[in-house]
Amino acid sequence: NMSFVPVFIPNPPTLNNFIEVFERNDFLTYTINSVIVSFGATGLALLAFQGAGYTPAGDPQHDFTKVTARAWKTLLRKQGEDGSFFQSGGNNTQLYTQAICTIAVCELYGMTQDSRYREPAQRAIDYCVRVQSREGGWRYNPGAGSDLSVTGWFAMALQSARMAGLEVPSPTLAGISRYLDSVSSQGGIAYSYQ
Repeated sequence: NMSFVPVFIPNPPTLNNFIEVFERNDFLTYTINSVIVSFGATGLALLAFQGAGYTPAGDPQHDFTKVTARAWKTLLRKQGEDGSFFQSGGNNTQLYTQAICTIAVCELYGMTQDSRYREPAQRAIDYCVRVQSREGGWRYNPGAGSDLSVTGWFAMALQSARMAGLEVPSPTLAGISRYLDSVSSQGGIAYSYQ
């Protein structure tokens, strides 16, 4: 018999609750299911901060600037020389993580135009281009198959790169179009997952 009901989400949830968790914990040192998942979660969190205008280039005294600076320092330190944001394994989240982190770093470079972020952003895009499947999309593992879900994240990453002024090869974009055409029906009104 429980004497209380555990509360996992504060009522009401606030941005300050979220920030407090990030300030008190170094999430990249913990694993939920894998290191790969934590990178993807960090990328999503950074997208949320950046969507609100917070980047490491902000007011150095602002808490959100400190949080984003720390998260980017950790995430970029973990980026591989090949541009990947995961280290190993056959986890089905590898390419989701890659696409999410690529969107975030391209958006960061686009927002700040800070030259420190150009090279990691371009490396991430170059990796995305190299692991595109022959069908023209992406799935869970590099170069192996295509599905709409993972491909959608990569399409967003490539568009973020283009908007930031980074190099995205035309054949890569043509591959996406080819893949989408291959899974479309009813004249492009409906699409199958694969």
